[in-house]
Amino acid sequence: MNRLPRFLKTASRWLVYCLGFGLVAVVLVTLFAGFTAPGARFVAAMIEKYASTPDQIVRINDPSALLSGDFTASSVTLYDSKGIYAEIREVAIDWSPAALFSRRFDAASLSAGSVRLERLPIPSQETREVRRTFALPLDVKIDAFNLKEIVIGKDIAGTDQFLSAEGKLNATNASIAAALAVAQRDRPDAKAIADIVFDPAGNALTLETTINEPKGGLLAKAMRLPGEPALNISVTGEGPLSKWSGKATAALDGNEVLKLDGQHTLAADGFRTVSLKGGGTFSDLLPAAFRPLFEGTTDIDVSAALDGKTIRIQTGKVSTGALTLSASGTYSTTGENDLQASLTGKTGPIDFRLPLAKGEAQLSINSANVSLIGEAQSAVLDLGADIGKATLPQGEIDAIRLHAYSDSFNLSTKTGPLKTTIETGATRFVSADIDRLVKGPVKIDGTLSVTPETVSFDPVTLESASIGGTLTGSYAIAENTLATALKLFAVPAVLPPALAEKFDTTIAITGNLATGANGSVDVSDLAVKSGTVEAAGSAALETGNLTAAITGTIPEIGKLLAGAKGVANFSANATGPLEALAVKAEVTANGATLAGRTLNGLAVNADAVIGQNGPNATVTATGTLDGQAINAKAEIASAKGSTSLPSIEATIGENTLKGALDLSEDFQPSGSLAFNFPDVGLLAAMAGQTASGDLAGSASIKSENGITSVVVKAGGTGITRGDLIIAKPAADITIADLKALAITGTVTVEEVTQGDNRLAGLSLGFDQQGSRTNFALDGSYDAAPLTARGDLQSADGKTTINLQSFAAAPKKIPLQLAAPTTITIENGAVNLQQLAIAASGGTVTLNGSAGEKLDMTAELAGIDARLPLAKGEARLVLDTGTLTAKGSMESAILDVKATAGQLALPQGRLEAVRLTAHSDTFNLSTRTGLVKTRIETGNIQLTSADLDRLVKGPLTIETTLDVSPDRIGFDPVTVDGSNLGGTIVGSFEIPANALNAGFNLSVLPAGLPASLAPKFDTPVALSGMVTTGADGAVDISRLAVNSGTIEAAGSVALKAENLTVAVTGTLPDLGKILADASGMADFKIDASGPLDALGIKAEVTSSGATLAGRTLSDLQLTADATANPKNPQAKIKATGALGGQAINVNADLVSEEGRTSVPVLQVQVGDNRLNGKIQFTADFLPQGTIDFTFPDVGLLAAMAGEKASGDIAGSASIDSNGGTTSIALKASGSGIKRGDLVITKPVADITIADLKALAVKGNLSVETFAQGQNRVSGLKLDFVQQAGKTNVTLDGQYDGAPLNLRADIQTAGGKTVVNLASFAAAPKRIPVKLSAPAAIIIENGTVSLQKLTIGASGGTVAVTGSAGEKLDLNVDLNALPASLANTFVPSLGADGAISGAVGVKGTSAAPVVTYDLRWANAAVAQARSAGVGALDITAKGQFADNDVTLDTTISGPGGLAFRGGGKVGIAGNRPIDMKFAGSLPFGLAANLLAEQGFTLTGAANVDVTVTGAATAPQITGTISTSGARLVDVRRNLAITDLMANVALDGKQANIQKLSGRLASGGSIDVTGTIGIAAGSGFPADLAIRLDNATYVDGSLFTANVNGAMTLQGQLTATPVLGGKVTIRKAAITIPEKLPASLSEINIKHKNAPADVRQMQADIRSDTASGGSTKSGGVAFDLAVSAPGKLFVRGRGIDAELGGDLTIRGTAAQPAVSGGFEMRRGRLEILGKRLDFADGTISFGGNLIPTLDLDATSTAGSTTITVNVAGLSNNPNITFSSSPALPQDEILAQLIFNRSLSNLSALQIAQLASAVSELAGGGSNSLLSGLRNKLGVDDLDVSTDATGGATVTAGKYLNDRTYLELQSGAEAGGGKAIINLDVGRGVKLRGEAGASGAGGGVFYEKEY
Repeated sequence: MNRLPRFLKTASRWLVYCLGFGLVAVVLVTLFAGFTAPGARFVAAMIEKYASTPDQIVRINDPSALLSGDFTASSVTLYDSKGIYAEIREVAIDWSPAALFSRRFDAASLSAGSVRLERLPIPSQETREVRRTFALPLDVKIDAFNLKEIVIGKDIAGTDQFLSAEGKLNATNASIAAALAVAQRDRPDAKAIADIVFDPAGNALTLETTINEPKGGLLAKAMRLPGEPALNISVTGEGPLSKWSGKATAALDGNEVLKLDGQHTLAADGFRTVSLKGGGTFSDLLPAAFRPLFEGTTDIDVSAALDGKTIRIQTGKVSTGALTLSASGTYSTTGENDLQASLTGKTGPIDFRLPLAKGEAQLSINSANVSLIGEAQSAVLDLGADIGKATLPQGEIDAIRLHAYSDSFNLSTKTGPLKTTIETGATRFVSADIDRLVKGPVKIDGTLSVTPETVSFDPVTLESASIGGTLTGSYAIAENTLATALKLFAVPAVLPPALAEKFDTTIAITGNLATGANGSVDVSDLAVKSGTVEAAGSAALETGNLTAAITGTIPEIGKLLAGAKGVANFSANATGPLEALAVKAEVTANGATLAGRTLNGLAVNADAVIGQNGPNATVTATGTLDGQAINAKAEIASAKGSTSLPSIEATIGENTLKGALDLSEDFQPSGSLAFNFPDVGLLAAMAGQTASGDLAGSASIKSENGITSVVVKAGGTGITRGDLIIAKPAADITIADLKALAITGTVTVEEVTQGDNRLAGLSLGFDQQGSRTNFALDGSYDAAPLTARGDLQSADGKTTINLQSFAAAPKKIPLQLAAPTTITIENGAVNLQQLAIAASGGTVTLNGSAGEKLDMTAELAGIDARLPLAKGEARLVLDTGTLTAKGSMESAILDVKATAGQLALPQGRLEAVRLTAHSDTFNLSTRTGLVKTRIETGNIQLTSADLDRLVKGPLTIETTLDVSPDRIGFDPVTVDGSNLGGTIVGSFEIPANALNAGFNLSVLPAGLPASLAPKFDTPVALSGMVTTGADGAVDISRLAVNSGTIEAAGSVALKAENLTVAVTGTLPDLGKILADASGMADFKIDASGPLDALGIKAEVTSSGATLAGRTLSDLQLTADATANPKNPQAKIKATGALGGQAINVNADLVSEEGRTSVPVLQVQVGDNRLNGKIQFTADFLPQGTIDFTFPDVGLLAAMAGEKASGDIAGSASIDSNGGTTSIALKASGSGIKRGDLVITKPVADITIADLKALAVKGNLSVETFAQGQNRVSGLKLDFVQQAGKTNVTLDGQYDGAPLNLRADIQTAGGKTVVNLASFAAAPKRIPVKLSAPAAIIIENGTVSLQKLTIGASGGTVAVTGSAGEKLDLNVDLNALPASLANTFVPSLGADGAISGAVGVKGTSAAPVVTYDLRWANAAVAQARSAGVGALDITAKGQFADNDVTLDTTISGPGGLAFRGGGKVGIAGNRPIDMKFAGSLPFGLAANLLAEQGFTLTGAANVDVTVTGAATAPQITGTISTSGARLVDVRRNLAITDLMANVALDGKQANIQKLSGRLASGGSIDVTGTIGIAAGSGFPADLAIRLDNATYVDGSLFTANVNGAMTLQGQLTATPVLGGKVTIRKAAITIPEKLPASLSEINIKHKNAPADVRQMQADIRSDTASGGSTKSGGVAFDLAVSAPGKLFVRGRGIDAELGGDLTIRGTAAQPAVSGGFEMRRGRLEILGKRLDFADGTISFGGNLIPTLDLDATSTAGSTTITVNVAGLSNNPNITFSSSPALPQDEILAQLIFNRSLSNLSALQIAQLASAVSELAGGGSNSLLSGLRNKLGVDDLDVSTDATGGATVTAGKYLNDRTYLELQSGAEAGGGKAIINLDVGRGVKLRGEAGASGAGGGVFYEKEY
């Protein structure tokens, strides 16, 4: 009972003791750690431990006592994996430790002597937990801190930068207040000041921050600002947090580049609204990678409200020069969502760049979009991005499209499905392995199940050009682990090239992959299946230990070895740590065959341990091959860094290999090998190869003091493999230093042959001399010497080969080293410098390097190579060529460019051939890749005329070739030629020599045979498929022909000399085949059988067609034939009706017993009949008779689609005997007519005794032969046979003059001679005759002439030479009258004489014509009518290859001297290259200009070049003139001193100067351009300047003007004349008119001749067109200004006006607005002066001024107004008054201030004179008023020569009596006259006056 209290008491006591001891211990520890130096070091060590990581270390040196309140440390140093990156020295803190009990760090001061930051630290690889919210463990209050020196190292700032900083800090978890001032030590004006107060509880935020830095400052360097400008940044703001506003600005070099206004408001509902607005051109402030995104002006306008769960974007737009980012709507994790955001480029894709550790990532972003709609628990999320291209350091990816979509994503829990698709276009990677594995296009598609913890995928599907499959599994985010099941497949091309060719099926891979948080990897259930290998197994890697087990089978080893068959099995196991991995492997095979030899019991075993010191292993192989034992064993031992093979033994049959090798630590070998291979074929079989021969020898290797030496001796009788034979190879080589290639010895081979290639007597000798090894190669190749000389040396890993000489002649093409060169080999790369080979007159030069990377260039120049062919030779004239290869062997960039002047083949010639080829990624190792190829040719000449028309140059062929060793694919080949175009798609299989292609071609009619081309007016479309086989088989299927002339479809096949053809078609319009036809026809052709006995069936049907206006009914034409040259058979039949008349045709071709005949030949077309029988002799000569009666030739002509009429009948008998064929022909008719061709009464009675010898007798006669204006009558042709000669006589009349010819013909031995004795005619009365007898010889298809001379009007034409397959003609012309051409073109009117020579050479398909001609006194009718006199013209040049060269001169009157020439193509686009220069007098166009009323004197100097194509010529050069004179007679305008200088540049004429002086005063100047490109409409942009120009029209208008005008627009349309014209001074004269007593007489010309009527019509046309033009001509936009001095004068008017007007509209319909206003003016009438009060001048549509002038005056109480109105050339003058009076009364009051009734006779005369002056002498209302007032019938006022006025008044007393009184201005000037009409034209007249009296009798007659 007492034990418990005692226990409790004891326990309590010990508890108190323990607590006391603990408290004491705590106090002691605190005192030790806080107040002693050792304790301070202990605490510092603890801080270092917990602050450091494995790759980030903190060191605190010499710390003082921590709790003393005055802490110091000599330094604090920071380390990373590269060493020290920062250090703080002389740290001192004056603080209050007691404040820690209040959870506050309170320091009076904090200072450091220096702070040095050498570089930025390397980021730590250790992961740290990141707090979700920031919180200070203590409140911090530092009253003052002072960092006296801060050093920023040169790795950061370029050079060391020295700063200082001071300030204060008071920070808690609720608020912060800080002040900071930073300055640069060496640049006091570089400073940063910040004053920040943030107190959320007090609802306050104050910011005052400025950074000012001069040019070249630290911040500019650190930010890498371009040009390191002066930098000024300011951020300010103040106010309560609930309504805070701030501003940020930035300036570079004093220019503001950024200005932003920001606001923050807090609403009562808890939403904070943040807004930013502003922008600028601040791209230079950003990192270089982001500057392109913000180029130009950036505008920022963003406003959003948020409360922690919801973000409402009220305004969201950022716009830069490159992109637009916009967002709007609401994002909420609890409520409704409506968020839309997009990113788009402004001027194209967005260039986004992101710096990476190695290089940068560059994304070309087309667009990006985000859409979030719906409730937070089930939102619709749509994300998309379109990236045109991504460029990474590892490669390039094209056309990336990303899309993610969820229709039920929970934003609250961040869970939901996300259907994701990623698609790419082409991919290109730097790593060849990755590039093979990932080959675009790629598509990844799957639905992701997202939670905050995991991302699951079931499945993700992968599709690409190289690999595909599915992945199913999940990724744990927190644990960073992956677990997935994979099912993948890959094409063989993903493997390395050497391995890929062994696989012919896809490779399937399945299994499971899992990763662990500790980095472990586990692969289970792995299975690989393909046609080449099958394997299964597993592998696991955990904590550095690997466990793997794989077993598999090679089902067909023939896929790995070329000549092998059978199965092999293998297995491999690996266990243990990676640093000591144990590996066991085995390969077994039994019953396989290698190169036809059986392999049994093969077992290859390897047992190894791969450790850190190297491998230790034993490898054995046993078995039998072809019954001969296989025993091999090799041991590998590694110890102390060295490896050895102590035993190498191999026996295969009788072949043995023995030896041993030791490898030093640096892997230098020492040892020996001995081999004896009496049966090389057995060894070759092990590699699946077939070979034979023997070889034996030894090699000893020794490595000492870093030098390896080798001695090799070997020899044998020979080795054969396939067609490669090496006879008696022998080698005796000593290499004293392998690295230095110090070699002595020889290698010889008696002969090496392969195919047609043969090397004989080959000897390669080496001779060591010092550091160099000389080598010499001798032998023969292709029966020509082969030699090479040089030396080589190797040092420091570099091998140098100095090649001194090389020579060979393969295929008889001599090759020789042009100059000594050096080849270096270093780091596995071969470097070539100017390796030049002379070949075929040119050079091939190699430069560059080849190794892991290629950079090789081959240049070819001046090569003229000839290569023998089976039929002739091929010749290539290569001007230049370049081949470059860059990149890697697996992904080389190839470029080929070549220009060949000529490629000549037996089939023809191609000129100006240009080849370009390019490949971005060509695999040179496998010889595979895509090659973009383009071939262009100039002129093409082929020997086949049909092919020459079809393949007419220039020709362009373009394609992308898909090249592999066995196949060349093309998709497509594009052909673009002059006559041929289209595409070909397919491939060519090289081993099988087989083509498989589809073609779609188009042939222009000009490309068809000459006889067919006129029948086609649209291109012919050809399409189909063609395949060929190695045996020469050709199969054309799906053949289709389409055009407007023929449509057909079918197939053609040729195999084993058997042809099969099946074609059906339609002729849709017979009118395209026959001249006068319409309708259609169908046809069908079938052929089958061997080529030498081909069976052919054909059928043509038509009904309803019309031929020459006659209807064709039920035509059926059938042919059934066998095309056997020795035994032909055919049956032809035609039935139907034409024009209602029956058609029946029967013809049989029969062959029996070697004889061929036509037993049936019957043709009936209406009443026209032809009957006959023909037999052929054994040598195929005809015998038989033919009778024909054609009473209706028109019906026969209609069968050919022609219209004709007439009749003819006759018979022909043919007989062949003894090899001689004779013909007797008799025929006659009344006549035949076709079009304008008329033949009347033709009669023929001819007997040809020997057709070969042309032994003819008989005659032909025609009464009349006429066509057009040509007429021959009485034509008679007689043949008389005389002793081997046939005399020919031709007589008749041509053009009304005798026509006769005398000749004889004789033929013998295949040679025909025509002896022309005489010929005479007189076309167009020009006598033409044969100057002398001449002979024409025809032999072997060639016609030869010996100076055949024709004389004509004193001139001659002489022809000499021959024409046949080759042409060789010379034509000499001497004074030949040009008027001869008028015979063929009467309207030509040619005159003068032509002399010169013409030569014709070449072939008929490719003639070459040279000419040198002179035309003296040349003239044609059109030139004469233009006033051009006779000219002298010379021309010489050549026509060849469809090109005409010309060099011509023209001279003539008036100083004409013109020369030009060049080349013109007449094919293709008809290229032109011509140049002309000379002087052209304007007098050549005098007549043409005169017709338009112009005269132009002077001359133009022309120097122009015309190039380009005829359809779009390019004209360049200059045209100039000086001192010319232009007169426009109709407009009274003359321009003198006319100067012009016009430059032509091919696109426009640049008028550099066009100026002249007006004869009436002033000048005009024009500059500008006029477009001269074809089809441009001649766009003009001219500036026209008038300087003090005076214009006088001669009657109405005189003006002096200045102006600046423009003429713009197409001259062929309606150009606009604009600008401003200022009228300095002008006068409008109101013209006088004829007296009113004279009127226009209307004269009519009756019965006028036709030429007079035509002249009258022309005059009326000119008059009608004078006012306006229908086209509108020029449009106006002119401003006319007349400040003053615009005078109107005449008829007593003198007024001055001024003002402005605008002229618009067109020349045909001008629109004038504005006018001229009165400045001053007066009107004088009989000394009475009236001043104009106001007035205007305006303009009507024809630009004739319209007047409206008012003058006022007073006469007593009467106010008088005079108005002058109307057109200025005939104004109306009216008078008005107030009060109103008659106009005559107004005039009397105005002039005499009295009434008309009170005027004297003299005053009346004066008044009449004034009226006449105002009216311009014409009748008007004033005279009428006076006449009526006086009661007379006639009242007239006239003036005499002195100006005196005479008034005449007359009145009829009755119908026959007229009394007239005249009163003059002088005294006694009056008289009276009386006229009495007696009748019949007789009149009596008498007069009396102051001067006396008189009378007379007069006779008048009207006509």
